[in-house]
Amino acid sequence: MQEYLDVLDEDGKATGKSASREEVHSHGVWHLTAQVLLMNLQGEILVHRRARNKKYYPGLWDVYFGGHVLSGETPSQALIREAQEETNLILKGKDFQFLFDIKKADVQNDGNFINNDFAQVYLAQKDFDLTELALQVEEIEEVKFISLAKLQEIVTADGQDFIPREHEYELLFKALKVNRQN
Repeated sequence: MQEYLDVLDEDGKATGKSASREEVHSHGVWHLTAQVLLMNLQGEILVHRRARNKKYYPGLWDVYFGGHVLSGETPSQALIREAQEETNLILKGKDFQFLFDIKKADVQNDGNFINNDFAQVYLAQKDFDLTELALQVEEIEEVKFISLAKLQEIVTADGQDFIPREHEYELLFKALKVNRQN
């Protein structure tokens, strides 16, 4: 089934048009994504290794679950759908706490995959039992918990196989620090 995404302008405003996922990534069309950081009640982050067949950062560890917001869908709806597809985890809209927006432009695979997106980043904090997760093998190879301190140590050093996110990690750590103070 062909997925269609709402087309955004360079300022993140809806244009009223939609494009297929393939068009979006072959032509660098701006679109919306939603990402959620899953954290257990002990403050550990659920990270996952992306499947090696993925076009975008194959085999690297990622701190976010989520993906494209389909045409006509809200970011919360996209996160609920993606979490269930990728892990069989059932989340609800009330589980998401908005952290920040970020504009990202990235080119992969010798220019054959262009990802220009506006990402809405959320936090969902609840207990997760790894043995109850059913991983979608086309998307995820493995999952594990990692402490926030360990994540900061890894991405501050050399990244150790994590998706490079330049200043996004700084925004994330700042948002989580503010969140913990509230």
